[in-house]
Amino acid sequence: MALNLLAAVLYFRMSAGVRPFPQWLPLAITGFFEVILVATHLRKDGAANQRWGFLLLLVQLLFLILALYALISGLPHHPDLRGEDLMFAGARLWFANVLLFTIWYWRFDGGGPHSRAEEECDHLSFLFPQLEMTPDERQQLRQQHWKPGVVDYLFLSFNTSTALSPADTPVIGRPAKLTTMLQATISLSIVVVVIGRSVNIM
Repeated sequence: MALNLLAAVLYFRMSAGVRPFPQWLPLAITGFFEVILVATHLRKDGAANQRWGFLLLLVQLLFLILALYALISGLPHHPDLRGEDLMFAGARLWFANVLLFTIWYWRFDGGGPHSRAEEECDHLSFLFPQLEMTPDERQQLRQQHWKPGVVDYLFLSFNTSTALSPADTPVIGRPAKLTTMLQATISLSIVVVVIGRSVNIM
């Protein structure tokens, strides 16, 4: 998925002073997983695709947490770090956080995209507004065939990172509630500690 590679590029673009791993590592690992994901998709093996997809997400979450920890813990030891560099590093981590959890929600909700496409999901983690509409309302708004897609989960993830809440989409699954709490915590740490510090020293 393109969002996985974009998140890896954001890690790749971080400067060496605030990156706790080799520059090439996120791209190499993501590329390896993407080959497997494409292969399982072509074989129409939804279960394997979900397993490998979640494993990639866990690896990228580890990259994100390590990068954030290295950036925050290194602030006292880099008094000469320019505010602009710190600002761009924080912004890259923030956008990586949005992309990472977009994919997470897309894979997590209703058993994943394959289950949602085949209408086999017996549970939902997020209650999108379209799901609460009556058949007449959906027809009037031309939403009869609406199903959540990547843009819907991107909007959900963006809201969680900016407003620190899912905004118009209630979270109804307990694992999903824990996931949104984790995303909001990461976003709050980036905005308050990293970007806030960069503004102070600019």
